[in-house]
Amino acid sequence: MSDWQQLQEDVARLFRSLGCDADVDARVQGIRALHKIDVWVRFDHFGLRHQWVIECKNWRKPVPKEKVLALKSQIDDIGADRGILIAQSGFQSGAWRAAKSTNIDLMDFGELKAVTNDDFLRIALESLAHKIEILSGEMTQKLYVEKRVGSNESAFYPNPAFDKKVCFAASSELMNLQFSIKWIRDGGDSSIIRTTEDGPMLEFFNDFKDFLEEAHIIVRRVEELWTQQKDLAIKNIA
Repeated sequence: MSDWQQLQEDVARLFRSLGCDADVDARVQGIRALHKIDVWVRFDHFGLRHQWVIECKNWRKPVPKEKVLALKSQIDDIGADRGILIAQSGFQSGAWRAAKSTNIDLMDFGELKAVTNDDFLRIALESLAHKIEILSGEMTQKLYVEKRVGSNESAFYPNPAFDKKVCFAASSELMNLQFSIKWIRDGGDSSIIRTTEDGPMLEFFNDFKDFLEEAHIIVRRVEELWTQQKDLAIKNIA
């Protein structure tokens, strides 16, 4: 395998490790033409499909502006969200000027690893927050029923079709995660509030990835519990 092919494979492997679909030497149909792309990356975020075009240049000379303009033309024709030009030999000054104020980034492979890791961790955090918000909203809406308490007044009471203790404990876990995410957004440490028999306990994570992994485990557990509770509620109503 040649050096430029190895660079393509390394880039694709990096994005796959972050949970993306990444194809090497992909052929993608645009509005005007069929394009051959070094690495074609796709991933979902907030329910939307994102598409990135990655071009790899393992050259001995700095990459000129013409390659940036060619990549920009590809992106526009395909309708991709972002383009990244990877060059191990650097870029000419004209290339930097051509990429300025566009959706194209210029970097080497080492910079790509650092940037994408940070980018995707932020994307993962925001996706997690969005998922928690939707799940928490659905639970809140169904766990309470409105009852009239007077001629012109009403109040909300726990829905008897659900196991109140189980659902409220699950809701508390989601609220704890929402607080943790807000704390992290504000620059705080990666931590999760645990509810124990002795009261609330704060668990810290040295690695942000470990926090995300544990948070996803909690959300999946709550999702499974909530699905069971909804099934149970249907049986109780019936």
